[in-house]
Amino acid sequence: MIHTLKDKWQPLLGLGLFVGLYILASQAIDFNLAVFLTSIPGFIRFIIVEFLPPNLTALPLYVEPILNTIFVSILASVIGALLAFGFALLIAKRTTPFPKVAIVIRGALAFVRNIPMMVWASLFVIIVGIGITAGVVALVFFSVSFLSRVFADALDDIDKGTLEALTSNGASKLALIHHVMIPEFLPTFYGWVLFLFEINIKASSILGLVGAGGLGYELKKSLDLFKYHDASALILVIVVLMITVEMISNKIRKAIL
Repeated sequence: MIHTLKDKWQPLLGLGLFVGLYILASQAIDFNLAVFLTSIPGFIRFIIVEFLPPNLTALPLYVEPILNTIFVSILASVIGALLAFGFALLIAKRTTPFPKVAIVIRGALAFVRNIPMMVWASLFVIIVGIGITAGVVALVFFSVSFLSRVFADALDDIDKGTLEALTSNGASKLALIHHVMIPEFLPTFYGWVLFLFEINIKASSILGLVGAGGLGYELKKSLDLFKYHDASALILVIVVLMITVEMISNKIRKAIL
């Protein structure tokens, strides 16, 4: 009977909790659901009248920004993956030669990882100026902090029994890393780098909104100049680019994993 009552009231308690949190949050920030709902028809009209159809005649102008976005993502992914692999060797429990230093490095990487990418991009735009360099550096920071932890966890998850057996036969730690851990780790490495490239493509398209170059920068200019038909064409380009990259990445991932 107790179990039945619990099953009966638990969904209602959960619903009540969500409703209570909604009321609390909406009052705290003065959110008005009625205003939001009444603005939907105006938003739809704006999209249909102002945004559509996309100005496809402007597509040739976006070839260079598209290539810039792709190359920024490639560069950031390659640099980030290589640096992350080095950091992973330093912070993974099975490979680090300096366990105490590894704790400090993990903390520093966690700090970098928890700062939003848009914040990094904004900072580097201030430091190095508007353009692609700021976007590359921001993506490298994100890539290193993200992949280092993933790579370190993958290295620590390698079969412990095999490593212990080879160690008992006299294999050195360096030999284990070179001949066992790295070969076993490589498929994971390639899979995560491809996934990171997808993330960086999406991110580089957004980072341009803070002046970090690429398609996002062109989108920001179009919106600032009220060229909404050009903006819708750019959004279409970004969506097609992301879908294409994801499809290619999935095929490559299936081939190597």
